[in-house]
Amino acid sequence: MTEHLSDPLVPADVDLRDFSWMPIEIHRLRRSKAWLICKRKPELAFYMLNLWTAAWHDTPAGSLEDDDDVLADLAMCPPDQWPDLREHVLRGWVKCSDGRLYHPTVASLVREAWEKKLAQRQRTEAARLARQQKQSQTRPQTTTEPVAGNVTEQPLDPPDKTGQDRDQTGHLFGGSDPAPSAAPPSPPPDFDGSNAEVLNGRAVVRLAHKFELPDQWGFDAEALGFKPREVLQEAEKFRQYWTRGQGAGKRSSVKGWRQAWSNWLGKAAERRR
Repeated sequence: MTEHLSDPLVPADVDLRDFSWMPIEIHRLRRSKAWLICKRKPELAFYMLNLWTAAWHDTPAGSLEDDDDVLADLAMCPPDQWPDLREHVLRGWVKCSDGRLYHPTVASLVREAWEKKLAQRQRTEAARLARQQKQSQTRPQTTTEPVAGNVTEQPLDPPDKTGQDRDQTGHLFGGSDPAPSAAPPSPPPDFDGSNAEVLNGRAVVRLAHKFELPDQWGFDAEALGFKPREVLQEAEKFRQYWTRGQGAGKRSSVKGWRQAWSNWLGKAAERRR
């Protein structure tokens, strides 16, 4: 009689490797039977915690490969002790139809974090579209003047002559507005890679005028108590300060910009208090 395995507890496309933190419900953890067992064998808590955090950054998030060598390594448990401790360390984990192990509690936290990530992505995209629409409304329009002997109006933007700079959607450089074929490709959403330089052996970049807040940066702000609307407001202030204000023209590494955003949030939180 074959064992019936349940469907995976997390969709296959869920990826939280860009989440540097993992929430732990302290009250729920301390009241769990698994944690009570650790009272008699404290080393089990170390192995359990290692597996929970390893699953958080595995794919799909919240799952682990059902292989004893892999599990013992991820738990940082001596291989010769793993057979005797396996049952206790894997308490609560279930095997699903995809052959992987899932922990229901970790999977629940994963799904919650994934929903927040998708919501933040939608808010960022909505803000980008709103900013793009505002820019298109304020963009000066080129007037067309008739040429002697020819009354055909000239287009506002010259058409793409080569067709090599169009993406699969038919837009130039992935944007929604036509652009001259001679213009350089649009930079990545986070940083203006076209301005990259090498200083002291490391690449540094300037914050792009079309900077869009990465998902994880938005979660960092929400973790500090900022509401989604406030996150977008602070992100716009951050962009304007470093592209038009006193910080315009300064360069930093990607890690440096992440730290700059963290410092910005800290000052904003102080102002709120």
